[in-house]
Amino acid sequence: ALLTVSPVLWLFLLVLLISGLVAFRLAKQILKPVNELNLDAPELEPTYPELTPLVRRIREQRLTILRDSAERENLRKEFFSNVSHELKTPLTSISGFAELMRDGLVPQEKVEEFSGDIYQESQRLISLVEDILRLSRLDEEKGFPEPESVDLHATAEEILSSLSQYAKRHSVTLTLSGERLWVKGVPQVVHEILYNLVDNAIKYNREGG
Repeated sequence: ALLTVSPVLWLFLLVLLISGLVAFRLAKQILKPVNELNLDAPELEPTYPELTPLVRRIREQRLTILRDSAERENLRKEFFSNVSHELKTPLTSISGFAELMRDGLVPQEKVEEFSGDIYQESQRLISLVEDILRLSRLDEEKGFPEPESVDLHATAEEILSSLSQYAKRHSVTLTLSGERLWVKGVPQVVHEILYNLVDNAIKYNREGG
């Protein structure tokens, strides 16, 4: 029985092998246009009309990525422009205070006040540098701190205290009124927003305002 079946078995295996080779070649030929799709130039029409929706989707995603990259670059440029402005203000103040003290133009009773101003401005510089480093790390990690409960009244109180001497030199009066209000936000960001608002309010105010 084995001898009788053997030729049939060998024939079956041969047919199976030939079928496999033919199927492999056909599949390779059919998939060739798919494998040769140019993802960097999806505007080229595919060989198979059935692939048109896929190519269209790739084209749309590519355009979205390009737009996002351009927007990201614009935001980066704007950020560095703002940072340059923010760093220049305290540096200018520190330089001015130090120059007056160096030339002996500051009365002895004002030395402590000027030293305090230099200290405040240097702390602001440190805070700005820390913000830059933190944003740089966030950019690398693609993350952002979780919002917390921030006391706006306490934050404003702290900012007014740190800017009191600066306001005094510009003959501007700072007052704080209202009740305590808690908001959800990133504390450093909220602090920076309020600080900039008060700083600009002093800088661009009228004398005695």
